[in-house]
Amino acid sequence: MNGITAEQQSACNRTLLAALVATVVMLFTGFAAAYLERSTSGATWERIKLPPLVLVNTAILVASSLALEWARRHDGRGNKLGIALGFAFVIGQTAAFFQLRAAGVFVSSNAHASFFYLLTGLHAAHVVGGLIALLAAVRKPRLMQFARTFWHFMGGIWIYVLAVLTVL
Repeated sequence: MNGITAEQQSACNRTLLAALVATVVMLFTGFAAAYLERSTSGATWERIKLPPLVLVNTAILVASSLALEWARRHDGRGNKLGIALGFAFVIGQTAAFFQLRAAGVFVSSNAHASFFYLLTGLHAAHVVGGLIALLAAVRKPRLMQFARTFWHFMGGIWIYVLAVLTVL
């Protein structure tokens, strides 16, 4: 390992993960603040109706996280299920975008639609990164703890994004 001990590598991985998580938190917090500012600015604010598939996808993402957590406790059995469910989430969210498009809801439709596409699109990009990390960790199991932690974090970010889009 190029003169680096496993403990040093693990510490480095934790530091990198903490930096990544902090960056993602700042990114989504900044966009949520912009959303809140725009929605309360007194300008016309019309919410779009989210497709029910968004809630189904949320359940799939939670199930993915649960499968990965189960795998952690059972020697990795279940990692593939968790990853497959992660891909199902991405496919489901793509289908939700197409449902909105079919309903005539586009990025340019209104501010709420713009924020929906922005926040969920950013989340999708990070989920794809998480899936890449999980796939890499299947080949290098010592990285699985960090990939799972990021994956669970992305699940939390998804709940945050939905709360911003539906409650605020």
